[in-house]
Amino acid sequence: MESTLTPMSDMLLTHTWQIAAVFVVVAGLCMAGRKASAHWRYLLWLVVLVKCIVPPIVTVPLAVLPTPTQPAATPTRHVAAPTAHVAAPTAALDELPAAWIPTPTAAPAGTGR
Repeated sequence: MESTLTPMSDMLLTHTWQIAAVFVVVAGLCMAGRKASAHWRYLLWLVVLVKCIVPPIVTVPLAVLPTPTQPAATPTRHVAAPTAHVAAPTAALDELPAAWIPTPTAAPAGTGR
């Protein structure tokens, strides 16, 4: 139940402050345009009514510090150590068919090996 109410209360809180902000802006514009036609002022108040009907569109995350559930993003670099020879694990060779396992061959005569 709490998992349903938390997002809903967050949405209502966001919607409330957005309506309040639009209301303050429209009230300021109506005060500034006191001598303008009443038609324009009514249209401005219609914007507030539309905002009351439309759900909140803009979400502004205000997190300054990362939350404990979100670890801080740290770039990591993966540097491979230089290797001269990589030996195949013997357990993996035991599972291969006998035809796939390379057999050591003798060096050709005259190479000195």
